[in-house]
Formats: sequence, structure tokens, C-alpha cells
Amino acid sequence: MTVRRFRYTLTPLSRVSAGRSGAVQNSRPIYHVIPGTVVRGALGTSWWNKIDAAYQPNTSREKQTQAFNELFAKAMRIGPAIPERDGVPGSELRGVSWVRCKYRHSHYGWHDLAAMDIGRTCPIVEPDTGYPCGGSLELGKGWSLPEGNGWIVETTRTALENGAPVKGQLFTRPALSKTIELVGTLTVVGQDENMSPGEQWLLTEKVLSVGGQRSTLGRCRWRADEIKASTPPNGTVIVRLRSDAILVDEFGFATTDLVRAVREAIEKSGGSGTVRPKAWTRHVSVSGWHGVSGLPKPEELAVSAGSTVVVDELDAVAAAALDNGVGIRRVEGFGMIDILPIDEAPKGLDPNAEHPPTPGATTASERAMGESSAIEIQTEHAPPSQVRIAPEPPVPLSPVDQLTKDVGTARAPKMLKGILTQGRQVMRWRDNGFADPIVRTSVVEPTITLPWMRLLSMAEQEAVLDIIGAEPTTLSRHLYDARRCLDALAKEAES
Repeated sequence: MTVRRFRYTLTPLSRVSAGRSGAVQNSRPIYHVIPGTVVRGALGTSWWNKIDAAYQPNTSREKQTQAFNELFAKAMRIGPAIPERDGVPGSELRGVSWVRCKYRHSHYGWHDLAAMDIGRTCPIVEPDTGYPCGGSLELGKGWSLPEGNGWIVETTRTALENGAPVKGQLFTRPALSKTIELVGTLTVVGQDENMSPGEQWLLTEKVLSVGGQRSTLGRCRWRADEIKASTPPNGTVIVRLRSDAILVDEFGFATTDLVRAVREAIEKSGGSGTVRPKAWTRHVSVSGWHGVSGLPKPEELAVSAGSTVVVDELDAVAAAALDNGVGIRRVEGFGMIDILPIDEAPKGLDPNAEHPPTPGATTASERAMGESSAIEIQTEHAPPSQVRIAPEPPVPLSPVDQLTKDVGTARAPKMLKGILTQGRQVMRWRDNGFADPIVRTSVVEPTITLPWMRLLSMAEQEAVLDIIGAEPTTLSRHLYDARRCLDALAKEAES
């Protein structure tokens, strides 16, 4: 078996707008990082339909179909296309295990919990009080494109009636600017040391149509070059999804158990490695568009890019197997993986490292308790009556109380009612004898699709799943807290 890796570049000739969902409203969300499945579809369209870029147009249809199936259905896996400008990537893959302080210490950068656990708040000690900062932590959410700098452009148009704009009928279409390039990698697994005609076709320059509104948008020039395949590291490593992964259990049902998927890939390879039980994951729904039929593909539950697990004592055989990805539909670009040495993980909030103070920043103690909470001495030899001592740190809130506080009074009632409903359903399933993995797959994880969950941020959604997926005794306490918070909000509204 021969594995060849290629680096491809898409140079936009017009703006590129690949929609994230089939629903078209006044504004349509788009992919900031183009998934491999979109690029694969553009290549497939060119294979059959482009007169100047088709695959060997003078050969028989049967040979074209055979070569297409060999390349697209078996051998080729296409990674996501990353925006970059002047050779500098514009999008960064921030692991779900990454955190950073939202306030004073954000300039220290990201910290990977997979390499060092620091708790749920910023641990950097404030030099003025000697207490930890305690600021909230911002979570990594996979691929992230910075705002501004012309990466995204928007075009707004209106519906017309008798030549005049229709009131309330404005439509905005965001798109990636044509001043950037989209760069990614693709892998071809073959049985021959020599390149197949299909691989040689990949190396020819051509013009593709990527994304939606292809009559006016999405024209890109394709260029691909073969690169040397790197050897993945072994030992203690971080395994991070580079693209969304669609996972199934032994019965073929959708699951988000990334730990199990990585463990099975290692076992099937014949290699060795110990997967730690903790995983940092986010759940998403993925779909697509079937160009031949002109219909949307069904939505699938997936684990998002940036989701992370840690593997100890990974050997070369298992590392090579993981480098091929996990899950199903990998030929469409799903389930691609980055394997990183754990020593290279960012540790911006390491409490044992030296951190210079931030001039002029507001401390966590001042935010929480006001300036009077810090120790203040009016003179060098002030009497005891003029010395104010910082109070004891406040008692931490329960997970439900903290979540209710973060969500706010406007969204909290619907969320709390949803937690009560789903939590009781979890308890009923457990009382009926269902095992926890089945309860999680059938009740806990589908909660992400409920309407009230769409009102919450990703971090808040993860907190809800942690609450309703807790072990029985803790779940009972969470449901008590949810009812108490809901009653308190109702009394507050009446007053």
C-alpha cells in the first residue's frame, strides 16, 4: 500500500460562499473553513461536467466511471480548505480542550486542559490580593476566523415589486473574499507505487466551482502539488479532530463517544496505546447537498473539529492507523485527525509559571466585590480602624445556579423547564433498566437538537448536557436546584 499526500490551493476568481445549512433566511451562515466534502463535490463536478478539466474526455464512459470510483469512493480523502493571506493562515484550529481567561489575563493566550488541568476558573494569582484571578474561562470552539481584516464580505440585495424595493425583504449573503487563498491537504491511498491516471488528473490545474450560487460565485483555480507525508508522533500524544467526525456504535447508531472510536481504531490496527477516559468534545449536526439529485443530504449527529482525547504509550503502528482518521464517511473528508506531542500543547495559564502583571487591568476581586474589598492602608502607619481586610472568598454556586446566572433571566425559564423535563426522562430510562451508554445516546445527547437549546451558547449547551447526564444522586440534586431557581424567577417576575 502506498500513501501519497498532496497540498492543494484554491485561488478564488470570485467570492466563495459555501452555506452551512439548507435553510435560506434573511442572512445565510457560511463555512469560514471550507469542509473537505465541499471541495470533493467541486472536484467531482469538474470530473464529469467541465469540458476543459474533465477526466480523459476521449475515453469510454465505463473507464471514466471505474477510475472515478477508485479515486473518489476508495482512495482519496480531502481535508478542509483553510483561508490564508500572503502565506499566513487566517483560521486557527482551537481545541475544545483549550481555554483562556476572558478578562485580565487574556493576553497570556490559550491553555490546553489536555496537557494540564487548571480547574474551571483562571488560576493566575493576582499580585495585589494574593488570590487567584477566578475569571471565567473562554472555551476553544474548533476552527476560528478572526473578525475584520476583510476575510468576510457581505452583499445585501432586496426583493423588487414593480421595480421598487419590497419592505422587509432584505437578504444578505456573506462570502469569503477573493483576496485570499484556500489551502488544504488531501491523501490518496493506492496499491501501486506509480501514480494512477486519477492522481495525475488531480495535479493538473483547473477551474472549479466551490460552494453556492455558482452562476456568480465560487470560481476558484485549483492547483495541487505532491508533498512528503510526515510521520505521526508516538508516546503520549494529543489526538484532535481536524474535521467533524461521524461516529457510530456497534449497532450502527450515531454516537459522540470519541474515546471509544479512538480506542477501536488502535485495537483494529494491531498496535498499542492507552486512551484516557476523559474527552473534550462538542456536538454538531452536519448535512450537505447532493448535486446530482439536487436534494439536501440528511442531517447527521457529529463530533466537531477540535474535539480532543489524550493517548498514552501510542506506538508507530497505532499512530499510522489514527492518522487515517476515525468514524464513517472518511472519503468525504469527515473524521480527519491531527496527532500532536503533548509537550507542544499551549500552557498560557500554567499557575506554576511566572506571569508579569497587566498594567491598568481590572482585577477579579475588584470586579466581584468592588475596590473596597482589597486591603487598603491610608498611611504607612495607619491605625487598625483604617485597615480594611478582604472578606472570605464567596461560596461557589451550584452548577445549576451558575448556569442560570450566566444565561440571564430572559432565557433561564425555558432552559430550566427543559432541564427538568430531560432530567426526569433520564431518570425514567434508568429506572427502566437501560444502561448509561444507551441513556446518554438516546436521551442526553439528542437534547442538543431541542429548540430551547438553540438559545444557548456552545459552552452553556455543554453545561446543560453535563447536568442532565450526571450520575443519579447528583442529577436529583440538580433537578432540585432547577426547580428552586425556576420558582425564584417566577416570584421575581411577579414582584
